[in-house]
Amino acid sequence: MRRRVLTVVLVVPILMMSACGGGDADPDVPATSPRPSTSATPAETGSPAPTATAAPTGVPRPASTAEAAKLSVAVLGKNAARTPDEKAVVEAWMTYWDAVTQTYDTLEAAPGLDSASGKPLSQVLDYLDKLRTRNHRSVGWTRDNVLNVAVSGDDAALRDCVENFSFEVDASNEPTEKPSPFYVTIGQLTKKGGRWIVRAIDNAPTETDCRS
Repeated sequence: MRRRVLTVVLVVPILMMSACGGGDADPDVPATSPRPSTSATPAETGSPAPTATAAPTGVPRPASTAEAAKLSVAVLGKNAARTPDEKAVVEAWMTYWDAVTQTYDTLEAAPGLDSASGKPLSQVLDYLDKLRTRNHRSVGWTRDNVLNVAVSGDDAALRDCVENFSFEVDASNEPTEKPSPFYVTIGQLTKKGGRWIVRAIDNAPTETDCRS
């Protein structure tokens, strides 16, 4: 489910997060590590309808793979946002990931994908095509822990530690991969027309708990 797309993240917003973000200082984050099964191929174009879906917060981590396979959810855990702008950034971030989650489960582009542009959108649509071709879905549970948020004018960056229990399943609903337990994710957003839009994402899978 949580197919974190890989795009290039500039250095300045990451440094800004460390100095100004509402949370722990950033550790060194690899700039070129994609998540498993993430496609880096440019995708079909298209613009989903502009309807957002709020991310749920109360769904606990499933106890087993069988339980996780019945879910398709992205929830918000820790949230370092304090100011109205920071909270709006996190809301847009979670709207995007909720839409990604639903897209990979239903195999239809979810409305909330209009909260992204560029590769964070096109690569999701590209992976959607691959799932359809294989007659697979991506399901499970993820919890985003936003540890730092920094806003400068119409630009924003955040650091997210993602607890991951999501994976691809075949037509028989059998898992086809072993999920990485955590991801360190850096996101960049830009305000356009009064809305925050996800424009770049960088990810690094890790076996180490990154929540603190």
